[in-house]
Amino acid sequence: MLLYSFDVFDTTITRDTATPGGIFALMQERLLTDAAYQGVDGYIRRNFYTLRKQADALARYTFQGHGIEDITLEQIYEAMSMTGTVSAEEQRLLANLERETELLHIQGIRENIERILRLKSENCRIIFISDMYLDAATVKRLLRKAEPALEEIPVYVSSECRKVKRTGNLYRFVKECEKVEFDGWTHRGDNEKADVEVPGAMGIHTQRYFYEEMLPWEKTLTDSQAHNVFYQLTIGASRNARLKRIQYSAAYAIGSSIGGGILFPYLWWVLRESRRKGIRRLFFIARDGYILKRMADQILEKYDMGIETGYLYGSREAWRMPALISGNLPVKQLVAWSHPSRLDSLDLLAQAVGLSGKELTEILGLKKEKKTEPLTPLGLYNAVLLLEQSRAYRTAIRRKYGEKRRRVLTYLTQEIGDSLENTAFVEVSGSGFTQCCLSDLLSEKRMQPVQTFYFMMDKLPVFKNCIFYSYFPGRWKYPLLIELLTRALHGQTTDYKPVEGRMQPVLKQGEGEALESYGLTDYVDGVIDFTEEYVKAVLNYGLRAEDLTLLMKYMDEMQKEDRQELLDFFGDMPDSMLGWEKVPVAFGPRLTGEEIKELKEDGYRQFLSKYRGSCLEYSLLRCTKEEKALLQQKDRIPPKKLRQTSCRYYATQCFPLELLGERIVLFGAGKAGVDLYNRIRRETDSQVVLWVDHNWQNCNAVDAVNISPVEAIKEENYDQIIITLLDKETAGGIKKELMETGIRGERILVIDNRIRWQDVDRPEEADGVPGMK
Repeated sequence: MLLYSFDVFDTTITRDTATPGGIFALMQERLLTDAAYQGVDGYIRRNFYTLRKQADALARYTFQGHGIEDITLEQIYEAMSMTGTVSAEEQRLLANLERETELLHIQGIRENIERILRLKSENCRIIFISDMYLDAATVKRLLRKAEPALEEIPVYVSSECRKVKRTGNLYRFVKECEKVEFDGWTHRGDNEKADVEVPGAMGIHTQRYFYEEMLPWEKTLTDSQAHNVFYQLTIGASRNARLKRIQYSAAYAIGSSIGGGILFPYLWWVLRESRRKGIRRLFFIARDGYILKRMADQILEKYDMGIETGYLYGSREAWRMPALISGNLPVKQLVAWSHPSRLDSLDLLAQAVGLSGKELTEILGLKKEKKTEPLTPLGLYNAVLLLEQSRAYRTAIRRKYGEKRRRVLTYLTQEIGDSLENTAFVEVSGSGFTQCCLSDLLSEKRMQPVQTFYFMMDKLPVFKNCIFYSYFPGRWKYPLLIELLTRALHGQTTDYKPVEGRMQPVLKQGEGEALESYGLTDYVDGVIDFTEEYVKAVLNYGLRAEDLTLLMKYMDEMQKEDRQELLDFFGDMPDSMLGWEKVPVAFGPRLTGEEIKELKEDGYRQFLSKYRGSCLEYSLLRCTKEEKALLQQKDRIPPKKLRQTSCRYYATQCFPLELLGERIVLFGAGKAGVDLYNRIRRETDSQVVLWVDHNWQNCNAVDAVNISPVEAIKEENYDQIIITLLDKETAGGIKKELMETGIRGERILVIDNRIRWQDVDRPEEADGVPGMK
């Protein structure tokens, strides 16, 4: 009869922990917390992980030799007794604790168990062979837990046979016991030397089982925190999730590790806080709530917390403008929370404020539509000032979004009901502004505040009738990264429509399909499989799953310059940061040689308008050392005279001429006023019909245009007044004086050498390129 042998650990069974030493970490925690072990000396309990590993080495050095090739568990604890603080009784106590801990944290490797059961059904002779300090009876108990039918199979362990596989002597010992020839024997195991090379050289047929290794970042973290129970069980769950798949993609691996490892702690915190606060309904908001909802349902299936979950289709596009028509339109906030750094054209600004490009140019009173011309930061600021004071804008928005608001309200009532009692919403990141809009939409029928959980918020929000809970009240260097972990397999919600008596979401096509093609389905499967594996560890062992320590390490790994596999996966992921892109772009694509050159020549802000991704800083992380060195090279310092005039030059060169009407009044005849006058004359069809200054008598005429006193404004017919003073307080005071004379504020523009919007999605520009050391 042919003989089939199988290795035991990491072939037939495996542990819940990332490494075998994780068992010692679990034992140390048990020794410190369980009253049954308080009699063991404190030195042993506090240092057990280290002492157990060292005792193993000492026992091997002491007992191996003279034909004895392996040691027993009892000999290991005999070596530990050299401390003088472990009695014979405590040696037995600790050895039994180790056997118990191994049994508690063991699980089967189904691929090989199924193989064994198939051979068993064919009446083949099967045995187990293991290099192990545990005794055969204990190993049988472990096998029985994984699969009861395995208990009947004979077990040969090195600790009892005193021979090991790596020398070949254990195989020779088994040959004599089983009375089998080597060429009639097939062995399967994971160790290349002990299970393949050595028996293969002896004539045994071998099959290498490739046990699931830790991913590079998992190994790095485990090596540095091998004694940490939280690391051991979390990374162990990741590896065991992958172990159950014979084949998987890189996307699946990242989902089972990085994705699950970051999202599970946040979700567990949400569920725990919900139960503590008496929240009984959680609505996960699309699209960031897609994966979180699936994870929550999986957890709640195994651990009933008395919480119901729902999935609410919504988005900035679907909720913001329908909500804002009910009161004063906060245009500044609307633009400030719409990634203002990317609103570099009138067309994009129009979408941010709920208009078409044509509608925006008509409301601003522009002479013609200039969608293709860049919109400078100052142009953006001045356009917002005009919109805030424009009755035509408010009228257009109410007319345009009135019916859409009714559809939104119907959908929300259908999904949520008439009360927010014991209800909260789940988001991932943002400013809270969209939830403020949700609160406004729900306020018509409900008095309760809108409660929302966030992983991380951009800033401390202050919104009426909203309560926010943030899992991580801080900021990462690349805050948009967290949203990549929660991508959905469907597009953005743009509207709602009635279908068979129910209001259904209208979803934007393109991004969901692009993400599916990219491999997001595999990534999501990895997250879900990790959740299934990890929730058992959390429930069985009382793990504090909301712990931030490993989560922070994983976030660091996503941002490491040398972690190329992660940079490539997240950098190339399809993304739509604004939500208005016609087609998704890569989050942080690699920069081409030509783009590197343009970035260096144009500077960060100017290059951003050409950038073909969502996060330029992430693209910079992916640059080669040579490319980074090139970008770090500083240009020659400009002459002193040019530096002195740079503020004025910036202010006048960036002033948005596209916002000018036909007849202009200039206020201020200093150098900035002259610069702006020359630009207007050269680059526009607008006419400077009046130029005034408080010190008009001492100002020289420019191109035969006389400088007049301020009072002359009353007699002039004009479209706009431009205040050309660079000092913010002085210009503001002049604007206030003019408005007190009855001039509407929307007709008064101010040039400024400062950008008014604090970009929330990238750092301030420093010397060279942001994001570069």
